[in-house]
Amino acid sequence: MKERNSTIDIFKAILLFSAIISNFLHKIGDPNPYINYILYSYHMPLFLAISGYLLSSFTLSLSLKEFTKKYIIRIFIPFCFAWIIFFLFWYYQNISPYTIIRNIIYPMFHLWYVYNFLFSIYFIFILKKLKVTDETILYIGIGISIFIIILITRCIQFSLIITLIQPYYLGFFTFGYYIRQKKLNIKKENISIFGIIIGIVWIIHIFLAPKYNFKKITITFIFLNFLMIIFVLSICFHYPNPTPNKKNKILEWIGKNSYPIYLWHPIIPTFIQYLHLLIIYTWIIAIIGLISLLICIYYLSKITWINKYIFGNNVKD
Repeated sequence: MKERNSTIDIFKAILLFSAIISNFLHKIGDPNPYINYILYSYHMPLFLAISGYLLSSFTLSLSLKEFTKKYIIRIFIPFCFAWIIFFLFWYYQNISPYTIIRNIIYPMFHLWYVYNFLFSIYFIFILKKLKVTDETILYIGIGISIFIIILITRCIQFSLIITLIQPYYLGFFTFGYYIRQKKLNIKKENISIFGIIIGIVWIIHIFLAPKYNFKKITITFIFLNFLMIIFVLSICFHYPNPTPNKKNKILEWIGKNSYPIYLWHPIIPTFIQYLHLLIIYTWIIAIIGLISLLICIYYLSKITWINKYIFGNNVKD
């Protein structure tokens, strides 16, 4: 069996924390628009690119029935558990057929990611079954992303599909997939220089934030993330297993369990909103809550059926 790439898990953990901080800012206070702008400038495109990178040839070789069964267990069943719990948390005073249907069509808060992920994997799976080349898959994915971005800026009436699956991320997902298939990596000796270039582009992107009125999708955002994707995945390729230490082991575990942590982290700001605390105490409780959530997931994952059906783990690639 091929050894797991620990560096990918570490990056997944870092990106997961970025997403969690962004969501906490939305729920319990955002004192500075630059903070969210910086966090949103990289975490979801990179996370989805890594998801595309991890879509293995073996998984794509499965039959439609086998492929669907795998992701029903791994993604859809845990999503259903989370959807029900958060729906009851957030809409217990207004439960009706309308609110149920509306929150299926318009994903609640963080759950759009699940729609996007499923859309992306089936997009590639179907095209591969149709014998479409990897290059063509990449071009179609990027083309759809560009088309949707233009649609966002010009046609507000298309907001339903955009809200539902946010398909403008498809280009990043397919790029991650393409990098793995073609082993498209920066040479090890050029990684440092590439990192400096990314730093410069990132500074320009942040500097232009007020001009863009802090909009999430911009030209610099797209350019920056394609650079960062190939940079991060090249590091993962050249340095798959960093020196083991306690800190790395914790990050690796978080990366391996990123899906259940992502699914359940809004419990923390949901609880905090009922407390009406000063901002400093809010963040202290948020940190304590996050640590408590990680501990709960760690121990609950030892129960086989919870680990498989609620956390989506223990499904072989």
